[in-house]
Amino acid sequence: MIPFAVDAVRRRLSRATRREDPSADREPQERGSLEEIRHFDEQLRQTGERDGLDPRTWADLDLDAVFRRLDRTASAVGQQVLYARLRAPASDREALAAFDDLVTRLGSAPGVRDLARKALSRLSARNVYGLPSLLFGLLPPRPALAPLFPVLTAAALVASVLAFFSKGAILLLAAICAVNIVVRLSYRRRIATVVYSLPALRSLVRAGQRLQPLGAALPPAVGAQLDRLVPRLAGLLRTTSWLVLEAERRDELTQIVYEYANMVLLLDVNAFFFSLELIQERRGEIRELYETVGDVDAALAVHELRESLPVWSRPEFDEASPLRLEEAVHPLLGAPVPNSLELDGRNALVTGSNMAGKTTFLKTVGVAAVLSQAVATSPARRYRGPFLTVLSAIGRTESLAEGTSYYLAEVHRVRELVAASERPGPRLFLLDELFRGTNTLERIAAGKAVLSWLARGRHATLVSTHDIELVPLLSESYAPYHFRETVTDGGLTFDYRLRPGPSSTRNAIALLAAVSLPEALVADALGTVDRLERSPTLAARLPGADDSP
Repeated sequence: MIPFAVDAVRRRLSRATRREDPSADREPQERGSLEEIRHFDEQLRQTGERDGLDPRTWADLDLDAVFRRLDRTASAVGQQVLYARLRAPASDREALAAFDDLVTRLGSAPGVRDLARKALSRLSARNVYGLPSLLFGLLPPRPALAPLFPVLTAAALVASVLAFFSKGAILLLAAICAVNIVVRLSYRRRIATVVYSLPALRSLVRAGQRLQPLGAALPPAVGAQLDRLVPRLAGLLRTTSWLVLEAERRDELTQIVYEYANMVLLLDVNAFFFSLELIQERRGEIRELYETVGDVDAALAVHELRESLPVWSRPEFDEASPLRLEEAVHPLLGAPVPNSLELDGRNALVTGSNMAGKTTFLKTVGVAAVLSQAVATSPARRYRGPFLTVLSAIGRTESLAEGTSYYLAEVHRVRELVAASERPGPRLFLLDELFRGTNTLERIAAGKAVLSWLARGRHATLVSTHDIELVPLLSESYAPYHFRETVTDGGLTFDYRLRPGPSSTRNAIALLAAVSLPEALVADALGTVDRLERSPTLAARLPGADDSP
């Protein structure tokens, strides 16, 4: 079973963590660990239903932070469904349009939003994060003696009554209780984590019941699903009623009474096996309700994201169109500078100094693609292009424990990208300072070869680099862009605006003077640059050096 559920059982959580009803202008609040939140997505991956973004791309684009920015859900189910959406961006136009319709309808009905949040807020207890195990995991088998457990419960109750009238009944009660204790100790350990999560099923059905009256304000398909699923699963309200106290023990006395009642009467064990049959029979419908309720909550969060962004648009998907973004911004930046890009027949090679905005721009494009395909919301004035699988090589990766150098790690990543470029479907490749872990000559040569390879087919490739020599080498397949900086008395200043053409500024040494390093040191650096540029040996070794701006 899932580790966090085991820990939760051991800690005997006494009260679910609840959130106040959210308002449209509130800041997102962190609830639940990422281990708990990603449990649904992990279960989907284990079943082979989806692949989604690979871990490197997820980390490169800071998508954990983007998820936290987006997470304004009211329930744990909403968190898990929203995270799974982000982790596996859609390629189904109709499904994405249906989700956008849900967001739009909720966005136009403030009263409905408030009622929906209240209905969902009771699904925020910690045991709710374990629901995906009930949807996908292996359930404990029903033992052959399970039909006798209700008989033992009834026998204990009858013997308890008879004990007031007969001393012999007291001995019978003691014997029955001893048997029940043995049975519970035997089976409770096997079903502990599942029993802990079962009350969450009750909360899920209750949430569905509370959302049903809102069906007229929801898309017809969502209302019809609720009307179909909730009555079919109402039986879980009966079988799990006793287990409500499993995760909500109000005080020590209640806990003691609950434990002894279970020990003597097998109430929790019986409740579990009564529920188990219904879960096994209607597991698919439970999952449908889980995803429907989660989508409603995720749609509420997306509506608030749209309200909070300085600019957003509904993405336009056209398999024949090149990738185009107008005034795109990064959702994690407090005061983002919008930038535009159109890959009309060529990919993009972005140059400029450190801190000028190259890497942030790559991440902006990547996050825009993910959000467009995951939640039908682009942080841009306009987003147009095909459905793209996003892959990146942006962050620095190396492993001292495994003896893996930065350069070798990059080579392995490039191998993955090249292999992906050979598979069907267009991809968005984002690369930052490719092969920075090796010497200049080989870095430029290897970079040119890899980028030329990735430019084949219908893929879109954005690469940032300091190697201006790549511009003429890749002129047929990559359009040059750059970010500009200005040296002032206080150092470098940036406007973070993407401009066409290669970078023409050379401010690295000028910055040495701007921060008041000794004049002789700066003069030495300038003299060395001059000698290197005049050196015919260097000119012969550096590809494209004679054509550098």
